[in-house]
Amino acid sequence: MTAPAPLPDQIPTVTDADVSDDQQLFADHPRRQYRLRPGWAVRRRARGVFLRTPLPADRVRWTAAFPYLSPLARAELAKAARWRTNHGGKP
Repeated sequence: MTAPAPLPDQIPTVTDADVSDDQQLFADHPRRQYRLRPGWAVRRRARGVFLRTPLPADRVRWTAAFPYLSPLARAELAKAARWRTNHGGKP
């Protein structure tokens, strides 16, 4: 089963500055294969090719990063991470 194609308003705009920033990040970190940006993910492929995919929600990121966790455990992990980001410490 394949996922439905995103609607045009769900696809983030990619600027020249975004592309340049991604190129620099991957050049500085040659072993890195992925980058998460607000609203989308970037995957580096061979020969400087970057694949971009929209991310409709934070849930997608946590599901991809922690597939072995239950949905409830992923939600708790995401909540704790947001709290640390906003408050600079442990919840």
